[in-house]
Amino acid sequence: MKDYRNDNRVVLTLDAGGTNMVFGAMRGGEFITAPITLPSNSSELDLCLQTMVKGFKAIIEAIGCEPDAISFAFPGPADYPHGIIGGYLPNFPSFRDGVALGPFLSRTFGVPVFINNDGDLFGYGEAVGGMLPEINARLEAAGSAKRYRNLIGYTFGTGFGIGVVVNGELNRGDNSCVETFCLPHKDDRNIIVEEGVAVRAVKRVYAEISGDKDHKFEPKDIYDIAEGKIPGNVEAAKEAFRKMGEVAGDAMATAVTLTDGLIVIGGGITAAKKYIMPGLLASLRSKMHTLGGDELNRVQMEVYDLDNEEEFAAFAKGSERKIKIYGSDEEVTYDPQKRIGVCLSKMGASKAISTGAWLFALDRLDAGEDLLYPMKFEPYLKTVIWGGSGIPGFKGIETDQEKIGESWELSGVKGHESIVANGPLAGKNITALIDRYKEQLIGKSNWLKNGNEFPLLIKFIDAEKDLSLQVHPDDELAAVRHNGSKGKSEMWYIIDAKPDAHLLSGLSKKITPEEYEQRVADNTITDVIARHNVKAGDVYNLPAGRIHAICAGTFLAEIQETSDITYRIYDYGRLGLDGKPRELHTELAKDAIDYTVHDDYKTQYKHHMNEECVLVQCEHFTTSLLDLDRPFHKDLSYLDTFLILICTEGSGMVKDNKGNTVPLHRGETMLIPASTQEIRIVPDGKMKLLSSFV
Repeated sequence: MKDYRNDNRVVLTLDAGGTNMVFGAMRGGEFITAPITLPSNSSELDLCLQTMVKGFKAIIEAIGCEPDAISFAFPGPADYPHGIIGGYLPNFPSFRDGVALGPFLSRTFGVPVFINNDGDLFGYGEAVGGMLPEINARLEAAGSAKRYRNLIGYTFGTGFGIGVVVNGELNRGDNSCVETFCLPHKDDRNIIVEEGVAVRAVKRVYAEISGDKDHKFEPKDIYDIAEGKIPGNVEAAKEAFRKMGEVAGDAMATAVTLTDGLIVIGGGITAAKKYIMPGLLASLRSKMHTLGGDELNRVQMEVYDLDNEEEFAAFAKGSERKIKIYGSDEEVTYDPQKRIGVCLSKMGASKAISTGAWLFALDRLDAGEDLLYPMKFEPYLKTVIWGGSGIPGFKGIETDQEKIGESWELSGVKGHESIVANGPLAGKNITALIDRYKEQLIGKSNWLKNGNEFPLLIKFIDAEKDLSLQVHPDDELAAVRHNGSKGKSEMWYIIDAKPDAHLLSGLSKKITPEEYEQRVADNTITDVIARHNVKAGDVYNLPAGRIHAICAGTFLAEIQETSDITYRIYDYGRLGLDGKPRELHTELAKDAIDYTVHDDYKTQYKHHMNEECVLVQCEHFTTSLLDLDRPFHKDLSYLDTFLILICTEGSGMVKDNKGNTVPLHRGETMLIPASTQEIRIVPDGKMKLLSSFV
């Protein structure tokens, strides 16, 4: 596990109580500003959520920087992985019908939000930054080869909480329902164990043994009675804590048998450890029998009290001995003793929970793939002289903008980086996300080659008038002429076309660079460019160097390298939006043009329903067509790259292997992160998409 003590990232925390909420911020494992306490207002949902926003904003103002994440414990029941709180919550009654707390805070603050229960975060804090590494360090110092990877954390308080960490991973379960409170009580299997392991249990048992049914003592008072500091029944006080330990130990015996790891206990009541531990250890070390009369240990491992120095020494020593490898004189160390240990938290429950929240957030930020999901983006609408009016209706958006010729759906072009529109990362731009998540977002090879620049530019283009005749340089020429920039290879998929619509692509006859210059000068260059009548579904691949023009009446999707370098060759003598002739790049284009003549410039493909039909496969991208009327599954585990989905007809849902479900409708573009292992596309009736990756 990574050492985060020198990590400069900031995580906001929250201690969510039914009366008060305490807000904080951690960096490097320590709080970096004074906590801010506000009333919870837990009975009124609107006011409660406003209080959370107010508290976190106050912390952000106090620390003077934006946080990297928010992470905290909140009472369940809950769907913790998705940040949804709901069910029977005595301290937060306004949350009972279900509140998407995590998504709400993510949208408000633009950072990932992680919510767990306090038992989970206590166990995680102790496993990663507390008891577990401490015990392993002590074992190493003692010369023992034994190391532990599993930990069960228990909290004693108003309830009986648990957190289970196996091999460094918090076990959150499939239903956010890893619990211990509801196990049966050892003395009455019809009663939950929490009735014997909680504040109320200590008070009740003291009352039963002492006969003082009306006492007002809290556990602290009962402990002081046991210590002889205040008047009361000393034996009843001691027995109340011993009994609590006995009942807790029985529940722990079940859990540790299934988990096989160390046990750490936290909570204010553990101040009475001298009275709790004897009963607890007695249960863990108790016996049971078979029907044949054989006696077995309740826990199959030897159980040590790790707070006892003599027991720790025996725990570290174990039963190590040397044995020879059969047939040789070489020896190996063999320790046949199976053993676990139990101790009290040195950090304290509150600090362990905060540390767990901080560590959990950083671990998940570094894991990246757990946070990434299918993302949609805000379109960048571009007004041009040849633009039409079809893009807003096609996308289902409203705008006063006119002559919209292009909608940049997904762009890493500097100055026009796309902004995420959905989910916890809404408001972040694609370049910042690549900088944070690197290969987990775009794939290792893409990141090593392109750095933080997204390698493709996705557009919808609506041509009400003819576009200029143009060409794009290849990567080599662009790098020389434009400070290392990429060239532009692209492809077109025709979404819609008027009956007389056409486009220009490629040379129709062989010409020389000199003839090219002459034809541009005398306005006859279009006479040697191949003209193609187009209809919906047509595909044209345009490698860098191929002269081309989109013409009036054509609506298409364009997939291209991330480059905005265009050499305009011929523009029909028209004026730009500023009333001046647009600049031509005749000389630059001359060396960029591929003068090869081809028999056919249209890309041919075979169409099949509910199958992936490859349209274009080149070094810069692979694009396929999906025409669906039933669910479609795609395995992405073999791809070290992202996947783009461009919806051109219909609508549906995209589901990934992480449990995310995101709607996608006509005119929307979606980015599937490289960390995604598989997706399932479920159309609403019929749905047509383009998929593309590098």
